[in-house]
Amino acid sequence: MNQPPKLYLRPEFAPSGKPLFRFLSTNTSYFKRAMKNLVSRNEIYLSSRQGFNDPFDMNPILKADWTTASIRQHIKNIIANPYLSQAAPETIAKFVSAGTKPSKEIISTRSIREMKHRFPIQMKQLLDKMGVCCFTEEMQNPLFWAHYAASYSGICVEVRATGDTSHPFCNLMKVRYSEARPIVYGTQTGAFSTVYKKHNWDYVAQYGLCTKSSDWAIEKEWRLWIVERSDSYQTLPPKTLRSIFLGPSISHEAASFVLDEVKTHQARIKVFRTALSATDFRVEIGARIH
Repeated sequence: MNQPPKLYLRPEFAPSGKPLFRFLSTNTSYFKRAMKNLVSRNEIYLSSRQGFNDPFDMNPILKADWTTASIRQHIKNIIANPYLSQAAPETIAKFVSAGTKPSKEIISTRSIREMKHRFPIQMKQLLDKMGVCCFTEEMQNPLFWAHYAASYSGICVEVRATGDTSHPFCNLMKVRYSEARPIVYGTQTGAFSTVYKKHNWDYVAQYGLCTKSSDWAIEKEWRLWIVERSDSYQTLPPKTLRSIFLGPSISHEAASFVLDEVKTHQARIKVFRTALSATDFRVEIGARIH
């Protein structure tokens, strides 16, 4: 079995109360809906990796490293005792009805080759359906305001990480940065579990979901991920959304819309203006207006 790299880093989740920031452009067609859901319903949008600006992000190298002999043995084990399978009930029922002897077709080299061929396809489907929302540790960095907030005309929202491990928002994982593109192996996923009994989903989560090129290290990113929730909204824990910062170049119309939403829903959210620093390359927090 292939081993994790020597510099393997276990996932690190945001500690309770940690402030994190997300930038939004006011120029998008979905901005008003996103703001309404965020302020009135306490919901944040989960995107898909298919919409990322970096095609390498959440796109690890996928290797089906199971051996043919091991796959055959697993099939025999499952046929002998179908309830060892981690498959869906309908799949287990097929094994039960198939009898106690594996057919030559099931354990043929061709069938096993097809199983291994399906691994990257199935993993890519899983990654495509992963709901993701990205945050940073910094609010004042001009790079973020320029790229993610429509040239300083958007907004930045502040949230606080939760300590409630029963809530999906606890899956706020620190993004690691690497010179080498990550590799995820089939033997780490828990497939063919009667033979490969040790799986490593910590590794899969870190290197499949939250490892990017070291060129992106300046972002200091933390990432919320939820299985099979892409392109949907997720409710945040109470009191998670703390502040909204209006960009230095935000339009009067956009600023009024944000402020009206907060006032209308009597949300306990602080709203601040921002300004370009007179002395440094940073955005300064200005007056609180709500």
